[in-house]
Amino acid sequence: MSRGSTPSGVLTAALLMLAAPCSMREAAASAGCDAVKAGAFKLGAQSEQTSTKTVSDFMVGDLVKVQVKCWTMSTRFCDPVFGSVKLTTGDGSELPFDYRITGQRQDNELTLTVRGAIKGVFSYIVAEATCTPSGE
Repeated sequence: MSRGSTPSGVLTAALLMLAAPCSMREAAASAGCDAVKAGAFKLGAQSEQTSTKTVSDFMVGDLVKVQVKCWTMSTRFCDPVFGSVKLTTGDGSELPFDYRITGQRQDNELTLTVRGAIKGVFSYIVAEATCTPSGE
């Protein structure tokens, strides 16, 4: 056996190779996904208010999902008349609430906008997003 290739050295190298896929998966998380996971896209608005947040640095393949909840004093629970929620790209293109980053339309930067709509009637609308990093 040559120097440096002891059985313990080979075993160490093998263990490092087995651990590498886990490290690579963790490294795949984008700054955009990390921000969403930390709550950057949890926004709410009451009647006639608007709340907006922009998050940058998503990676191609990241999956962003937005859920909307509404509360109101009316019987029409979560009717669109009580507010609106938009997810848009850096170039202003409107996106569906279940969107995978493609690298087109400046979609490495997303903006979430929540707007409460009704004057004189209490309503509250909340949008909250989750993000799954590319490769997961």
